[in-house]
Amino acid sequence: MSGAKLPPVPPTLKLLQHYLKLANDYDKREPAVSYWARLYTLQTAIKLDRKSPEARALLTGLMDYLEAFKKEHADDESVTSDVAGQALVENVAHKLFVWADSEDRAARFNKR
Repeated sequence: MSGAKLPPVPPTLKLLQHYLKLANDYDKREPAVSYWARLYTLQTAIKLDRKSPEARALLTGLMDYLEAFKKEHADDESVTSDVAGQALVENVAHKLFVWADSEDRAARFNKR
């Protein structure tokens, strides 16, 4: 399962669009990271706006996607366990930081 077909992000939830982009970026590289990014988006979106029809459409799409993803990856501990998932996300973030730091120290500046 790669890439969630979700409705557009409503204006009330625009600040969460970055997390959905991150999830799309990690769909093929590290699917568990994309799962946790979408779950965070869902949890935060519920707090911000769960009443408008546009937000409800996005929330419903996210819930359906996350349920299907969790069933498909039931044997992956980084999806089913909060602790293992947190460790995975921290590890990926650390790798990204180390890469960015090495690029900075080597004076290789670009959009990446």
